[in-house]
Amino acid sequence: MNKKFILIFIFLVSCTFSDDTSPKNSPMETTVITTAEGERSTNYLDYREIKLLRAETVTDETINFLNEYVEFSEKKLFSDPRLKFENIYPIIIAQLDRNNYQAAIDLETEYCDYLENNHEYTFEISKCNPDNQIEDWAKKEDGSLGILTEDGRPMGSAINATKREGRCCYLFVSESHDEPMPSIGYVTIHEMFHIFQNSNLIDLSDDRNALDNIAGKRRGDDGKKYPFWKEGPAVYYSYLWYAREINDFDFFINEMRNGLYDCYCGDGRAPIIDRYLNGPKLYDVTWDSDADVGYQVGAWFVAYLNNINGEEPLFDFWINTQTGILFEDNFLEIYGKDYRTYVDEFEDFIRNNDEETIMSILPTS
Repeated sequence: MNKKFILIFIFLVSCTFSDDTSPKNSPMETTVITTAEGERSTNYLDYREIKLLRAETVTDETINFLNEYVEFSEKKLFSDPRLKFENIYPIIIAQLDRNNYQAAIDLETEYCDYLENNHEYTFEISKCNPDNQIEDWAKKEDGSLGILTEDGRPMGSAINATKREGRCCYLFVSESHDEPMPSIGYVTIHEMFHIFQNSNLIDLSDDRNALDNIAGKRRGDDGKKYPFWKEGPAVYYSYLWYAREINDFDFFINEMRNGLYDCYCGDGRAPIIDRYLNGPKLYDVTWDSDADVGYQVGAWFVAYLNNINGEEPLFDFWINTQTGILFEDNFLEIYGKDYRTYVDEFEDFIRNNDEETIMSILPTS
């Protein structure tokens, strides 16, 4: 078994890319592994290439916990033989110390050096390239590039670059958490879920808008981004799988309850459920209008679908994106009903039932 796991203990570095950069005829760094019999391997371990970069002040405990849930996520998400395994790796994981802004700046420099030495094309089209550091990509006075930093602080957890258009790697930026650190466990699952989603379709087009229309993140060319179908499953399964792994369903129930009945904020806003029922349809909620509603109610929509159809159809949906089918048609094909109709029925369920009945649709094991 060709198991690749490159653990690099250096100052954290990485690179993010503008949605506006759309290189044509770019070199693709794609490797298809074959077995001894000459068949394409369907074992993710044969493709596995992960580089873990850490800030100097990140603890070993944090790294160990991160590694544990990266490996857990890989087993849960990358074991389906239908996957495009050549689209999953390499993954660069950048473990930040959320209390050390200067370390994040230093790591941006280190990572840019790494890209320049190992992935020249990615370096050339990125913020790392000094020739690109103008206007919105200009280096800040404090030396930060906005790769692992934002608004004068280390960046939060995110998939901050994707293996597409000839770029080398996914960049998973992992924010540190206070110890004990359950959140780093389920946040890791959440971000790895996005790699699973993206790996099915990133090779279908160089047009970001076209890919987002397949994934359900955009509709047409209206310029808006809708989080419910991309983020809802990542939220739901991060809570569910973490609860199953630690054998604590009180955690899952509490997180899902908070995601509907609390405001999920620090500014005294109305609970999520009220903002949802008094706001736009779930599929019309954008990142700009109320992202928390999209994320949290999106997770509840997944719970509603799973209660009716089981868990497998959602994964069939993402595998089916490999064909290039648009979100609306894919949802209808997999679930047998238009997504707007399903959202309307879900909304009626939330609006017309008490908390006990709503909570009853959640799995307990």
